[in-house]
Amino acid sequence: MSVFVFCTSRQVTPELVRDLDEHCGKVSNWPNINFFSPARHDPQHVQKGIKEPSETSPDYTVDHFEGTSDAQLRQLFLERFIASGLFPQFDDGYFAVLDERSVRDRTVVFHLHHLADPMDEDCHHYVWSSWRVRFEDAYFLAEGLMSLAVTDEVYVEHGHRFVDEDGILHPRMALNGVSGLRVREDGERICAICSASRGNS
Repeated sequence: MSVFVFCTSRQVTPELVRDLDEHCGKVSNWPNINFFSPARHDPQHVQKGIKEPSETSPDYTVDHFEGTSDAQLRQLFLERFIASGLFPQFDDGYFAVLDERSVRDRTVVFHLHHLADPMDEDCHHYVWSSWRVRFEDAYFLAEGLMSLAVTDEVYVEHGHRFVDEDGILHPRMALNGVSGLRVREDGERICAICSASRGNS
């Protein structure tokens, strides 16, 4: 699975995207996977992601979306990229953003598209949530967002409790604080554990 990353500052370079990807490699089981792929103005130019461990060098070419608002990025994500059907191996529920602040403090913003009330079977209204995390927590949060249980019960409902004074979410603290599960610092997979926990509740 790969994730789109939009670069909204001219200061964001391919090297910064590589740095983000390398932080993911430190905690994932596939150290050579191209987990983040920079969004391009022409979707046809987006690297489609690497499905298996590979020696192929990822393409971190950056197109800048400077001056694009959050609302516009979200619309682009849904209408230009997801609706195109060109990217079945990309997650269609969230994307990431590297902005001017990312250059200074190595943080990345995740935007999640989710049901307003996931517990209501009749709810068909979608809303957006967003969190800023440090590079070293990006892969951990991304894995959590692949699980509905983690997404709904931890980050959407209680994530605000674990945002520090700098506006940065600490996803490991959130998972521990809400579910009571102890999370290893190497970022081991927790989605299946939490899904099972929800099913037994």
